[in-house]
Amino acid sequence: MSAAAQGVVRFYDLAPAPEPFLDAMLAGLGKKPKQIPPRFLYDSRGCELSAQFRELPEYCLARAEMRIMLERIAEMAEFLGNDAILIEMGNGAPHATRILAAALRPLLYVPLDIDPGQVRRMSEELHLALPWLNISGICADYSKPLHLPEWSGAPYKRKLGYTSGPVISGFSAGEAFDFLRLVRRMLGDGGAMLVGVELKIDARVLHAAYNDRTAAAFNLHLLARANEELGADFDLKAFAHHAVYDVAKGRIDMQIRAQRAQTVAIGGHLFDFESGEIAHTASASKYAVEEFQELAREAGFNPERVWVDAERQFSIHGLSAA
Repeated sequence: MSAAAQGVVRFYDLAPAPEPFLDAMLAGLGKKPKQIPPRFLYDSRGCELSAQFRELPEYCLARAEMRIMLERIAEMAEFLGNDAILIEMGNGAPHATRILAAALRPLLYVPLDIDPGQVRRMSEELHLALPWLNISGICADYSKPLHLPEWSGAPYKRKLGYTSGPVISGFSAGEAFDFLRLVRRMLGDGGAMLVGVELKIDARVLHAAYNDRTAAAFNLHLLARANEELGADFDLKAFAHHAVYDVAKGRIDMQIRAQRAQTVAIGGHLFDFESGEIAHTASASKYAVEEFQELAREAGFNPERVWVDAERQFSIHGLSAA
């Protein structure tokens, strides 16, 4: 018996020129209130800490996502169909990706991420697990319009999209709408999508998870990165992580809070912090099932299926192009 055919792994770099870290820090710290764009949290160290955060016992949403995927994967694969190209935006749940790809057996798997190192890791890890899978990894900003390569060698019937929970969670509602509209255009008529969505749960549970020491390390490493890469002089002991859940907005806001009045030098500029002053770094949006379905409709999708865990902590939505 001959050995099973090995899949082919390719990489494409379509990423725009990155905004310099220094420029973003200077602009953000000059605002009132201060803010730092969340994308700068996700260097290699930040990605490691983010993955550790998702494995915390206090962070129940990642486990809920996996339970749904394990229990309902046959239904999801039936909904999506075969002979397809599977395009994943971001990679917040690599184990879920592996389950989906193994069940769906797409003609081609296309991971999209702005970080080239992340794209290569995603591709190489999945190739080791599923050596038959053809992979075209693309470094690109999936929140902006994309012109993807033409995959003429893959006789596919449709394009499918997939995003795990952290992707949609990282957008505001307006940004999520824009993202879904872009994905709808990318998939084209006949396309379909699975979207992981974090549900609104007990505020006390969210507060405990997002204020864990691993979450704090993830958030505060941004200051250590600024010291190392930009020559800033943040006193790392003089700042603390803080996360608050806004129930009305259904959103976690992550902040870095000054523990005392101080002045920070960075790039030849000085920035004063009052005692207790915050700099906003990231948000995590939560939705009710009906809220996300309405958002998907407005963006050009038909919400056809939804799978929710027994504790109603997480949902996976099956959307088809309207």
